Amino acid sequence: MRKFKTLPVLLALLMAATLAIALGAGCGGSGKKPQITNLDPSSGVAGININIVGANFGNAQGNSVVHVGVKVADVVSWSNVLVVAKVPTGLTATVQPISILTGAGESNELSFLVIASKQPDRQPGQVENVTPIQAMQAFEKKKGVSTTGWTYSVVKLSSVDPNWKIDSGGTANGTTTYFLLKKVNGNWTVVDAGTTLSPAQLKADGAPSDLQIQLPPPAPPVKSEIQTILDYLNGKGTDTSAVTVSFIKQSATDPTWELFNADWPAQAQIPDARIVLHKENGQWVVRAYGADVSNTPGMPSDLVQ
Repeated sequence: MRKFKTLPVLLALLMAATLAIALGAGCGGSGKKPQITNLDPSSGVAGININIVGANFGNAQGNSVVHVGVKVADVVSWSNVLVVAKVPTGLTATVQPISILTGAGESNELSFLVIASKQPDRQPGQVENVTPIQAMQAFEKKKGVSTTGWTYSVVKLSSVDPNWKIDSGGTANGTTTYFLLKKVNGNWTVVDAGTTLSPAQLKADGAPSDLQIQLPPPAPPVKSEIQTILDYLNGKGTDTSAVTVSFIKQSATDPTWELFNADWPAQAQIPDARIVLHKENGQWVVRAYGADVSNTPGMPSDLVQ
């Protein structure tokens, strides 16, 4: 009789244990921490679904949560090996860690690139947003090139296909690198890059016709000192038909500075003048013009002595 009285107690304990096991399995209570092996996709805008693939998630969500950065994501579906969650709003458009927390603990983290849902229009010369910059930085990093201190600018955005563009990057006093970029599924990818990009090279890369340009652009022809002076005088509306331009001297300390004289005949009634030239970016530039040019900023002192 005594053993029959204990049977209901044993059955109750067995049912409780079975229920505890079932509840534990439903919320990742297998004793093993969850493990994430893959994210699909690995980047996207707020609101899209992410397939989080792995193991030990639990057969039902229960009290488990998905973390995307500092936010908790809404869950679409949950199984032991696949969780589908939505990218939360309000996250910074940058790389964010994704993890799953169950009763057994926190999983490993995998990186997800949050992309700005709407990118502002860009004009040449403006610094680009984070997505193209990350593409260029990642491209250079694979080559072992440090991009610390680099700035980035738009060279040209294709009007034929806005998913293509050319950007440039580099330091102020360093070599400029040109990047051919293409947007695929919302992500910018570097198709080609180099200190030079020829039209034939860009065409072979599949770039739209309006991006098939010579980079860097060919330098304008260097004008002679005399032609530079004549163009300057013509730009001032001064008659140069009878002027005589003569070389006076070149600075001994800095040969990029030169001094000239402009003479007109008396009947022209135009006062003679001194002209100071300075070579800048390979081109001669008039830095001063007049009877007295001794106070020209930056001019070497030996030029007027």
